[in-house]
Amino acid sequence: MKRRGSIYLVLLATTALVVTMAMVGLELARRDSSSASTVRDAVEARMAAESGIDYAMAYMQQSGWRSTVGTGLVAKQIPLGSATFTTTLTDDIGDIRVNSFDPVRVTSVGQSGNSRVALEASVQASATTPEQFAETICAQTNITFGVGCNITGTGTIRAGGLATATLATVGLRVQASILPTGLTYTGGIASNTSALSTISMASVLSQYQSIGTAVRYTSLSGGKIEGQVVSPDVTPWGVTNAYGVYIIDCANNNVKVRDSRIIATLVFINATKGVDVERSVNWTPGLSTYPILISDGTVNLVADATALSEASLGVNLNPVGAAGTDRIGTTDNDKIDTYVSQITGLVYANALTLGGNQHLTGVAVSQSTVACTGNLTLRYDASIYSNPPRAFLTPGGLYLVEYSWKRTLD
Repeated sequence: MKRRGSIYLVLLATTALVVTMAMVGLELARRDSSSASTVRDAVEARMAAESGIDYAMAYMQQSGWRSTVGTGLVAKQIPLGSATFTTTLTDDIGDIRVNSFDPVRVTSVGQSGNSRVALEASVQASATTPEQFAETICAQTNITFGVGCNITGTGTIRAGGLATATLATVGLRVQASILPTGLTYTGGIASNTSALSTISMASVLSQYQSIGTAVRYTSLSGGKIEGQVVSPDVTPWGVTNAYGVYIIDCANNNVKVRDSRIIATLVFINATKGVDVERSVNWTPGLSTYPILISDGTVNLVADATALSEASLGVNLNPVGAAGTDRIGTTDNDKIDTYVSQITGLVYANALTLGGNQHLTGVAVSQSTVACTGNLTLRYDASIYSNPPRAFLTPGGLYLVEYSWKRTLD
């Protein structure tokens, strides 16, 4: 009996072990199945989130997408197999519908089962600098060099249309749509049939008006800026602007800028009677990457080479109150300083005339024609092309910013 009892106990123990092993196997199989399902859901959620980023990039290739993006939601629970993705676009520094160069944050959330993967990346628009800025002088249409005109300096001159010289000596290389006419191009000539891109005057004006300080024509003394200092923190008009940008409404009157020191960007609107820059002028931008002069009318740059003299004018052109700008240099209370008569920076106008004994270091661009007379010393500033004012840039293709990717996993 004892022997049979022992065999029975062994049998029970063996049976219990077999049942336990079977249950453990079933649990392991269940766990493996659950783990595989979790991994599968996580992979599908990640792939859905990545597809959401691709979807956003395709969406942003549409013309005018910024004006229609609305709240920024561009995809909501779009199915992809057994997963879905939701994608939003956000401009963290402004209104996504407005500024083409603000970076866009793309957030895409992929969902599959209990798995949720969120991906985030920044998208930036590439920028194209106008080819006009590669020239010292550029006319969208025709350029003429008048009798007795003498041009020396550096850089090149380009006309989108024709270039004509009449008894002028042009020491800079000149390109035009067909070979320039005339026999006095000492700097060389070439034809360039490539069409110039178009710069939008309206867009440029709008961007500077959004940051500039308005100045009425009646605030000018007889329509003149004469014997004055204009800078980000000193003006004759009782207003200042941190960017040194002043929007002068000419109200269809002529404006003259002369015998003054300008450390600012002057924007002339409704300038149908023209803006004349004459006599002695020392002019640089208030901020180094800003233009010095913008006008929707004709600008006549006819300044001479006579030094700007405080003693002659009876005006202090570097007053202590202007110490806030790093471009005005040493300030004082006397009237004994002199300044070179020179324009330094970018000039952009509807039409341009350059004459007198003009010294220009920078770039001059006309929406239409350019007429050159007098003795002109022109020096090209390559920094205007390599680091142009933002308002003139044309947005190009969009690209994902390297190292901007972020991922969260639930």
